[in-house]
Amino acid sequence: MFDINANPQNCRITKLAFDPGVRKYSFEELAKATGDFSNNNRVGQGGSGQVYKGTLPNGKQVAIKRLQYNSDPEKQQLELLFENEFKTISRTRHPNIVEVVGYCSEEADRLIVYEFVSNKSLKSHLYVGRRQQTMVTAPIDWPTRMKIALGIAEGLAYLHEDCKPGIIHGDIKSDNILLDDEFNPKIRDFGISKEFADSETHVSTISMGTPDYLAPEHCTEDG
Repeated sequence: MFDINANPQNCRITKLAFDPGVRKYSFEELAKATGDFSNNNRVGQGGSGQVYKGTLPNGKQVAIKRLQYNSDPEKQQLELLFENEFKTISRTRHPNIVEVVGYCSEEADRLIVYEFVSNKSLKSHLYVGRRQQTMVTAPIDWPTRMKIALGIAEGLAYLHEDCKPGIIHGDIKSDNILLDDEFNPKIRDFGISKEFADSETHVSTISMGTPDYLAPEHCTEDG
């Protein structure tokens, strides 16, 4: 593993260690699936790239995250985040974690193909209508909120206890929780996640992710 906090000038980008069970796609296949990465198919912005909705030849709908950068130093840092996200999420298998379908790694191209989660983010449902005069849709009822909370907790328990080594997500927030049509939550965006061994009593307390948010796993006993 590499240190995602390291100086990018001192980092050498290596080939991604892909899960053999995850399909490799060509850049042309994924460009075709997204209409050449049309803005009409752009559905989000991740920590290291933009996300597009696509349709594979078999009709399966997917979300394709494409690495994007504006300068060489930025490219190196984003490649580290991108690699970290793939290495982490490709070894997870849980109904409350977004599933990886495939990838593309051709020269400078880095893309990750995820399952498409149709009901947008938890944030979009919690804050729907706040900027408009009227509500666009009804707010989530309390039984559904409890279902979402329990699903997120199960996903985090899986990351912390069942994955070996364990995984600290580092940026759990409503925008990083996707919902399917039945309002089952799925955790996404593992760009700044960190691994920890069972023998570790605590991990780094350096703040990462969303300002003012700190996962409890980052706190030591003395705070």
